[in-house]
Amino acid sequence: QAVSARFPVGILTRCAPGGFMTDLAPAPGEAFADLDLTDLDLASLVPAVAEEDFEHHCPSVRHGAAKTLRQLGPMAAPFAQHLAAKMDHHDPAMHRRAAAALEWMGEEGAYALASQLGNADYLVRRTAMEALSQMGAEGAAALSGAAAGGSREAWASASEALCWMGELGAKTLASHLEDASADVRLLAAEALGRCSEAAAAGP
Repeated sequence: QAVSARFPVGILTRCAPGGFMTDLAPAPGEAFADLDLTDLDLASLVPAVAEEDFEHHCPSVRHGAAKTLRQLGPMAAPFAQHLAAKMDHHDPAMHRRAAAALEWMGEEGAYALASQLGNADYLVRRTAMEALSQMGAEGAAALSGAAAGGSREAWASASEALCWMGELGAKTLASHLEDASADVRLLAAEALGRCSEAAAAGP
């Protein structure tokens, strides 16, 4: 309760028989411009929110918290980074739970997921790839960003995930065919080839 008193946008949530509920949450799509959040230390709320919401047993609570954070845009970055770190966990169920929450968090969630594309654990990389491939333009932009400054492993994962995204993914891959990096160009071309083969094979 102390956290929700300092954070008036209703991050703390509860699971009820009727479904997802928030305390003091604005209506869907309502702007936060009229709320004074300048004095809030969002980073200090991360552990409490993670415990109260993102590790809650009820999926509607986890998804609802992520959607609420999405409306905060860049201010949600501390929460997204905390969730991304939880993907590097020994329990695969935690990978999926963290990725599912990040998938609801828009741009901040997408870039947090992309930070795991070079993870040494294949299951973590795969979970991030699958989540990003379901995020439309936000996911494609984050995957595309892996070509710049990321590891070869991260771009290999990103290019594969883009291949799963149909026309949007193919266009994003094609934009890297003239990249300054030979590795980026090669992996993009190889992924485009796989996309073409899959399209030719049909359903």
